[in-house]
Amino acid sequence: MYAHMVLHRTTHPSLGEQSRDSTGDHVLISHPLNKYVYKSQETKLRRLLQADNAADSKEALPGDGEELATSYVSHWYGNLTYNLMTESGALPYQKLPSLIRNHVVLEKTGLLDPITHQRYYQPLVYVNTFWTLSSDLVPINTTTPVLPLTLRFYPISFFKLQMYLSFEEQTKQQKQLLGSGGAELDEFKRMLTETNPWLLALTAIITLLHSVFDFLAFKNDIAFWKGKKDTTGISVRAILSNIVFQMIIFLYLLDNRQGTSWMILFSQGAGLVIEVWKVKKAVDIRVVSQSVASNTEREVAVADQSRLTAFSLLGYRITIRDKAKLSAEELKTQEYDRMAFRYLSYVAYPLLAGYTLYSMYYEEHKSWYSFVINTLVGYVYAFGFITMTPQLFINYKLKSVAHMPWRTFMYKALNTFVDDL
Repeated sequence: MYAHMVLHRTTHPSLGEQSRDSTGDHVLISHPLNKYVYKSQETKLRRLLQADNAADSKEALPGDGEELATSYVSHWYGNLTYNLMTESGALPYQKLPSLIRNHVVLEKTGLLDPITHQRYYQPLVYVNTFWTLSSDLVPINTTTPVLPLTLRFYPISFFKLQMYLSFEEQTKQQKQLLGSGGAELDEFKRMLTETNPWLLALTAIITLLHSVFDFLAFKNDIAFWKGKKDTTGISVRAILSNIVFQMIIFLYLLDNRQGTSWMILFSQGAGLVIEVWKVKKAVDIRVVSQSVASNTEREVAVADQSRLTAFSLLGYRITIRDKAKLSAEELKTQEYDRMAFRYLSYVAYPLLAGYTLYSMYYEEHKSWYSFVINTLVGYVYAFGFITMTPQLFINYKLKSVAHMPWRTFMYKALNTFVDDL
């Protein structure tokens, strides 16, 4: 379905056959009234081990809980807004950006203005869909007896028209490059229309401060580890735990990507990469196939049996050992780190087992994968602070905190304070 609007000169008496043939007397604008949107099957949540969900499990979606777009459904938006540019004057047509030039329709008679020697152009009419939200779209089906339509007509300046067109083009490019949906854009529009201007300005300032503190924390963390030559006072096991925790959070954000902004995903991914780089600075990690690992492992074990940690994963042998001979302080740090994690395991593992059983029996999940990710991320958010215990234990035993990246901690603390506002 389309809406057709005809603009004609006020001096023209009617729109008869003769006026339709007059190329300079009227402008025709056509715009679709309906929009085709993917219809996604609803993600069903269920308690994984309870028998009363057996019938529901038979109706599980392909991909074990994944949302799947199956068809297009026509939707109706009952508000149609036309903006007419009211500014008059010559436009440098050849110098206009292509984004604007594509919306300028030159008058077909080819007449030139006697003063500027520029061709005349038809009135610029813009169909404003900027404020259209996905929640305002109504599906059209057999139970829809009436489709209401409200027409609005407002003047617009050339500068504001440029802003609308530019933002519309940026949104299209973002969808093509990043594959993002309209959820973030809808939330942004809703924030502009429903939020108090003062609160909106405060939100913008807080968002800016969050980005700045996040960047400074990353920058100082990299600078600290780039200049560090040993592992004295540093809990390598705590860093490895942080890698696992951040990986879990990253997978959780991907599993709920429809409600996650790309800024959060980028920040989480950057933190994960930095943690992996820090481990590479502290220890030597080698990954070899099982077929060639045995001889190399025996040679390393004979050379220094106390510094070798190895395990198998998916047909590969992963070895972790110190990059150089440890000093006395580093050996103390390593021993305190091992001792702290041994005591920590007495508390952490029972908590994880208890939380897993609780989540399995009493909480609803869309798939087994979602259950694993949500359980792990819930455990990380609830009890992740206990991973700081080994570092505190090392600081207590060494009677020193000079080895800590205090600037990084300061910016992370400020970031946490800003997030809680």
